[in-house]
Amino acid sequence: MKRLLTVLLLLISLAHAQTAVPQAQLAGRTLQGVVNGITQWSVNYPIELGNLMEPLQFNGKVYIPIGSMLDCLNVDSGIVEKRWFFPAPITQMEPTESGILIMVDHGQGVRENFTLQNDAIQERLVYPPRKETLQGLERRARLGLSEDPMKAASLRVMQQLEARVRQDPLNPFLSVFIARQHLLKKEYDLAQQSLADALRAEVPFFVSVRMAVLLDNMGAPESANQALTQAKMSWAALGYDPAVPVSAEAWEAYGNALWYSRYLLKQSRVERAGVWFKFLREISPRFEDHGRTYEQYANWLDEQGRTGEAIGWRNVERELASTSLFSLGEHALLKIRDVARLTVFTLVVGYLIIWITLHLRYLGMQYRELQPYGGLFSGFKNPLMRFRHVIFAYATFSEKLVVLTLSLLCVLALGVWGWADRAQQATGNAALNMGTYGGVWFYSQLDNISATNTQEASFIRGVAVQLDGDQSRALELYEQAPNVAGSLNNQGVMAEGRADEKAASNAYREALTLDPNLVAAAYNLQLGPSGFETTFHSIYHTGPRLAFPTDVERMRAVSPDFASEANSFFRNPWTYLMALPTGLNVYVQALWVTWLLGSTLLTVLFFMVPRPRSARKETRPWPFRIITVLLPGAGLIDEVWGLMLLIPFVVVCLVLALDYWGYRFVYLYQDINLNLMFGLLIGVYAVNLVALVFEEFAYYRRKHRRLLKNSPEVKSPTQ
Repeated sequence: MKRLLTVLLLLISLAHAQTAVPQAQLAGRTLQGVVNGITQWSVNYPIELGNLMEPLQFNGKVYIPIGSMLDCLNVDSGIVEKRWFFPAPITQMEPTESGILIMVDHGQGVRENFTLQNDAIQERLVYPPRKETLQGLERRARLGLSEDPMKAASLRVMQQLEARVRQDPLNPFLSVFIARQHLLKKEYDLAQQSLADALRAEVPFFVSVRMAVLLDNMGAPESANQALTQAKMSWAALGYDPAVPVSAEAWEAYGNALWYSRYLLKQSRVERAGVWFKFLREISPRFEDHGRTYEQYANWLDEQGRTGEAIGWRNVERELASTSLFSLGEHALLKIRDVARLTVFTLVVGYLIIWITLHLRYLGMQYRELQPYGGLFSGFKNPLMRFRHVIFAYATFSEKLVVLTLSLLCVLALGVWGWADRAQQATGNAALNMGTYGGVWFYSQLDNISATNTQEASFIRGVAVQLDGDQSRALELYEQAPNVAGSLNNQGVMAEGRADEKAASNAYREALTLDPNLVAAAYNLQLGPSGFETTFHSIYHTGPRLAFPTDVERMRAVSPDFASEANSFFRNPWTYLMALPTGLNVYVQALWVTWLLGSTLLTVLFFMVPRPRSARKETRPWPFRIITVLLPGAGLIDEVWGLMLLIPFVVVCLVLALDYWGYRFVYLYQDINLNLMFGLLIGVYAVNLVALVFEEFAYYRRKHRRLLKNSPEVKSPTQ
């Protein structure tokens, strides 16, 4: 009887052990499911994944954060059943009545909260373009493998991958690596099964894009195309849009589609490159340096006789350029900056040439004037007299006016340079070039770069808030931008969401009246506009289309206008000029700023000082004549011909000299036509020589008249 009772108790205890729920425990780098001190399952996390947080056992599941990802494991087996991707590393996780509160840290004091309820994140997810965060899943798949699974077949690597995929079937990179191993061993049917497993995973667009790169590169183009289709759907579902530019740095974090498409083009795999370019054109036509890339691909199409397709790609660039600043295209601000820089260099060199010319013309006269007072170095004995006889005082009114004009134009060009550079830095911020707007990180970045209270600033914030789902706050911001057509369109979108069709239609019409080129309003009124925005929206969205800020509106939203820049300069010109991004040493910068401000001030002062009497006698010494031949326009600055010859001459010489030293204004020109440059120089010299000949004849005629006038023979008989 006792034996029977003992056996019965043993069976009951075994049954209880089998039905008991394991408790998740973290022991070092290993997550374990433990029942009565017995480990039922375990998962090891390599140290390269960083610090681990304590797991949370909630509603019969185990949740453990790994960087910016949250894994949900089966409590009985430890197999990953669900995974969520967050925009930043998870720092805290707490259970609540409605679900789980997850806190992430973007760095620099920027934190964001999310709620996980019924296996779904309740808030909108916006992923800042950080490579280390967004490529964590592939990194997890590669950690600990003895060899690169993409390069060579290995039995040991295959065993490692198969063991991992049993515990984590939701990591598609594991299935991609297994498929690659099968392909290397020519096991095509098994490879197709693994590829199908990889493509079944529900992942954000940046994971799908990275998968597509790997699949395409390993010779599975059909699977790569399927991954790209999934990426498009995820891109649209998360609120990303082709109207928002995406930088090369962002695409590097988003799976490196931009780099890979250019790589294919360089490798002459142009057909596959075309697939990737079409993918980029569909979801992100405003990628960084798109104009050059489209032109390269169009040129290849022309070479293949596919002229119609080439025209289509060039039309895309024209459509994008039409909404840019001054219709200058993608690099409008950089082009303006380079024009300003070339202008500054030209004016400074021209200023120096004119000063040299004036010294050669009037130095002898100045020397004779100062002889009675101690010569050229009489400033120590008689500073006021020396100051009165500086070279610039001998110049004619026309020469002084030219020098003053060059000084003021140089200051103006420096202001344009500073404005364009600051505007470029502001509009080039990562938050404005990641494919969408919104999210806590976006607002923190916008606060750092935008100090303006313009209507465009309210509009861009309104778009972000509307995408994030806060309709009332978006309406408040749109009402602060009554003269921005996009804000009226987006108010119409909100009215249509409330089923107020009449208000929506009126808003769309007002927006189209304000800006007849607003594609979103025309689309919402069913006027049938064509373009990349409407094509994407019609495929991946339903309902009305939001209007997104144009290039000009983005610039006005985050950068001060030129009037504000001018105000900053005139309030403190020293600080403004010292902040210019010239790349020079601070002492060299201080030297040229001092020279510029000092020479401009002296030019203004001496402009009002009358010429000495002796200067009224016209003189053309031989050193002056020689330099006027060598430097076209230098001897004619008191006439229109002077600047018309001097400025082109300086520009051509600067371009050639800078090119010789390895520097180019890359946003103004790519290559230099030497024949054209030397042809311009020859033409300038020829015109200058003809003008100098006429000037010499005129000079001798004036000199002869003065001699006749002063000759005793021509004086009146009464004298």
